[in-house]
Amino acid sequence: MLRRVPVQMVVGEEDKETWEITIEPTSRFWMEGANDAGPTRIDRLRALRDDFARHGIPVRFDLVPGVAHNGYAVLGPVQDFFGQVLQRHSGPESREG
Repeated sequence: MLRRVPVQMVVGEEDKETWEITIEPTSRFWMEGANDAGPTRIDRLRALRDDFARHGIPVRFDLVPGVAHNGYAVLGPVQDFFGQVLQRHSGPESREG
């Protein structure tokens, strides 16, 4: 079913800080494999994208140039993605049936 849901993964090209997402073995949140997907959000999102692909789930992956961890700075690609999704699903054929 997830294969039919449009998925976008978006991250800033400069989102390379690790202090906030790395879980240390001394943390109460630690579990084996917690950091295996990579040290940065970029690495972890790429790993998630690749896992989706292995399961046949298409993903639009946007790496936004010059942007660190800033949700407002990635709004352009997000708006573009949803604009395309809405356009595909607003034609007459989408209302059939």
